[in-house]
Amino acid sequence: MARRMVDLPAPVSGTIVEVNAALNTGPEAINQAPYEAGWLAVIEPSAWDEERSKLLGPAAYFAVM
Repeated sequence: MARRMVDLPAPVSGTIVEVNAALNTGPEAINQAPYEAGWLAVIEPSAWDEERSKLLGPAAYFAVM
């Protein structure tokens, strides 16, 4: 199977340290279990202290939606 590179927006900058290879054969997990088996990548943040204050909490996020 050929690998394809895609750009995904991320809420913080950093380095991808792990990708979920299981999604290659079961991509439906993204919708069925996004917080368990459907995760996309593990990111090691590079500017966490500066960027974390810009992230929305649950209530603020739902207000934007």
